[in-house]
Amino acid sequence: MQKINCFSSMRVEYYNNWIEPKTDSKTLKFPAEILYAERLELLKTSTFEPQKFEESEDPETHMIVSYLMDTIDSLPGRPDLAFEKLWSAINYFLGFLNTQNSWSIRREHKLLDKVTNEFWCDLIDEEKQPDLALSFLKLMNLIPKQSGEYLVRRLFEDVTRSTIINQSADHQLNIQKRVKDALGNSLYNELSKKYLESKSRIKKNGELYGEKSANYLVGQLFCKILRGDIVTLSGKTYQLNIRQQIRLALNGYLYTYRNERFHGSVFSSTFRSSKANLNTYAHSFYMFHISYILLMVLVVKLLPVGVSFQDISKNLNNNFEKFNTIFESQIYK
Repeated sequence: MQKINCFSSMRVEYYNNWIEPKTDSKTLKFPAEILYAERLELLKTSTFEPQKFEESEDPETHMIVSYLMDTIDSLPGRPDLAFEKLWSAINYFLGFLNTQNSWSIRREHKLLDKVTNEFWCDLIDEEKQPDLALSFLKLMNLIPKQSGEYLVRRLFEDVTRSTIINQSADHQLNIQKRVKDALGNSLYNELSKKYLESKSRIKKNGELYGEKSANYLVGQLFCKILRGDIVTLSGKTYQLNIRQQIRLALNGYLYTYRNERFHGSVFSSTFRSSKANLNTYAHSFYMFHISYILLMVLVVKLLPVGVSFQDISKNLNNNFEKFNTIFESQIYK
């Protein structure tokens, strides 16, 4: 029994006292990695600080702490792998809640919808948890430009010409359905129409150029929409409320990113690609931060970690400031 207590204490202590390792641009070889390391060295900042937990013998707590230890061990160099560990922790919670509440839900996306309704949309609420809601809205306002374009490409690019690995019509239809559920049919259809119009208008310079330009233009619209800005399309105004923002962030961005990473549809060495740059890091870190806030909501609600939603909000805001400082030029303004 003493041995179990010792290891329980060691895990929490490791997580609570973790100090992010320094980057060294001189030891790296790939351009994006060097650029990123030089940025961190110039700013003399870390990318992330974990929320400290109280020690506990609770088995569910230690399952989550084990995922979080692997998460922080992936930073600062691999935010994409850190995201995967956070999603694994979220997935553990999905199974835990499914069993604990006797929901008997077999499909993951259905289970995700259930938890979204009963936990995330219920708790990230401006009246129930104003500090938490404000933190979430701060994060929505930090969306990188590449994240806007990322979703546009998955939604609207011609799959027969797409450079996205394993992109198929069925895969694209699933993404379109999830985003349509988040936005509503009217706004989704307006965005689809805007994409086709933009692509057609610039097509005179070549098919590929027209597609890239449409990705950029409609990507900017998606940034505004996720931020909760008012957008006007075909003379009609649209603005997402916080529940819709949660759904778009989760069902549009995170679940798409998750599926591609877990199903082998991305280049694994993300930051060692010829296309990688600071935008690539910004997008991966943004997916990481959205996952982190969703996971922490479940941690505070369900686990005996001695942390309040106010504590989490302070930790989130601190990490978002780091993100804003590092990726100031990559964030949509």
